[in-house]
Amino acid sequence: QGKDLEAQRIINLLLMHGESALAIIGFLGHFYRTAIQVKEVQTKAQHSTSPNLPPYVLREYNTYVRKHTVAALQKKITTCAYIDSVVKSANFDQEILLSALMVS
Repeated sequence: QGKDLEAQRIINLLLMHGESALAIIGFLGHFYRTAIQVKEVQTKAQHSTSPNLPPYVLREYNTYVRKHTVAALQKKITTCAYIDSVVKSANFDQEILLSALMVS
């Protein structure tokens, strides 16, 4: 809960300072896709190659993915795609949409 609130606060600050919601969604989508690659290597569920990341970044990803299933990470990617399409096609409050991603 605390980390979700912190993430939401950071996203709100980024939006207030003019960052594009689409850029944030793109960044988060990339993060979750990389997390899935790391998780697959970690669980050896698939014959995946480890993402080309510096060791300290890979350690942080490893810490993150231990707490999440591949299904949960895939759900985050699906949510990113959905929010991306909503932001592009409708005039919704971007803070609310991105907050929905944090709690999904």
